[in-house]
Amino acid sequence: NYHRKTTELEEQLKDAQNIKERRDENRHHIDRQASFYREENENTLRDLNLTRV
Repeated sequence: NYHRKTTELEEQLKDAQNIKERRDENRHHIDRQASFYREENENTLRDLNLTRV
């Protein structure tokens, strides 16, 4: 019984670690996308300002 409970807890821990890893990867992806779009927006604004001169 003790061994089974330990195995169940180890599986739950592994599942939780996998979920955290996926969330971290997703967060990094979102951060990269946000950075990309922020840079694109800055470039567009700069280009727009250059055309107004």
